[in-house]
Amino acid sequence: MAVAALVVAILALLAAGASALYAKQVADVEKGRRHDERRPRLDLEVDEARWLRITVVSNESIDEVYFELVPEGTLIAGAAAIVGLGNPWAASGSLGSFDVGAPRRVQVVEREEGHGGRSGLRLTCRKGGDEWVVTGRFELPPVSRDVS
Repeated sequence: MAVAALVVAILALLAAGASALYAKQVADVEKGRRHDERRPRLDLEVDEARWLRITVVSNESIDEVYFELVPEGTLIAGAAAIVGLGNPWAASGSLGSFDVGAPRRVQVVEREEGHGGRSGLRLTCRKGGDEWVVTGRFELPPVSRDVS
């Protein structure tokens, strides 16, 4: 009788452990799903004055956005874009916080003036304790020069 009670207790302990493990796995999957749902969606657009406009189009503001320009192979001979955040010009840096729907404009120029080209942009977005890396591309049109 004591042996049977011991076997039942061990089986109950194993069942409780398996149940706790399953509950943790479900919680981890749900946490990952929620994190992915909250991933910021950003709209990148270069306007006619050659300013890059970045707008948060997802449902939540972002506490901090750190950018890094990633030149693409299609750029002409080192014409990689650089972004003006005042002085000095930089290819990476913090853009601060972003509110939903409020565009942030940053000036973009090429290292070799007049070429234009495509650049990639890697944005590290932070909200509370969460962090996401969002990538995008933008086209910088060449500057037309009047030769008279």
